Amino acid sequence: MSIPVIIFMNLVPLLGIIFLGWSGGMIASLYALETIFIGFLTVIKMAITQNIHTQGHQLVASKTSSGELFLAKLFMIPFFMFHYGVFVLAQGAIIIAFSVVYDKNSFSKTQFWVIFSLSLVSVLVGQCISFWRDFLKPKLYKTKAIIELMAEPYARVFIQQFVAVGGIVLSNVFKWELVFGILLILFKTIYEVCLHYIKEAKKKQTI
Repeated sequence: MSIPVIIFMNLVPLLGIIFLGWSGGMIASLYALETIFIGFLTVIKMAITQNIHTQGHQLVASKTSSGELFLAKLFMIPFFMFHYGVFVLAQGAIIIAFSVVYDKNSFSKTQFWVIFSLSLVSVLVGQCISFWRDFLKPKLYKTKAIIELMAEPYARVFIQQFVAVGGIVLSNVFKWELVFGILLILFKTIYEVCLHYIKEAKKKQTI
């Protein structure tokens, strides 16, 4: 994912919380939906990958039989969907329990869903661009192992759950909705920028 796309994805919710009175819970809900979409894209990656193994730390194509690959996908894709789904479900339950996503005093229900939908679209479009730029275009489905693809989103989910869920609890205790929302967006932006540079560095090492 390029730096401009990362900034654009996170700029929309930042403007929402500063100028439109969005709650921290709304921001966390937006990112929770993004987490679900990332899981969906991960399933697609696992389904189209042509590789099970890696040789050392090098992402090279291995000679994998079609039967072996099919059996690996048959087991690992449902396992990922169940395991990842538990993480997402836990995150969503806590967000709903500790936050108010829709505030009737800020704007109408129609305005809320229009603005929230536009923000969600910006986030999902960014993830689709990343899917094309970082996976399909460089043809990583030919070299990246299915086990690596399955593990990729978990670091992001863990960090997001820790920050978003923990932040929601603290914001409800101390009533720091604006501060929490801005810090969550900034932290997510910094994390994604750092992740971008790490991926770019790994690409240079494999060239």
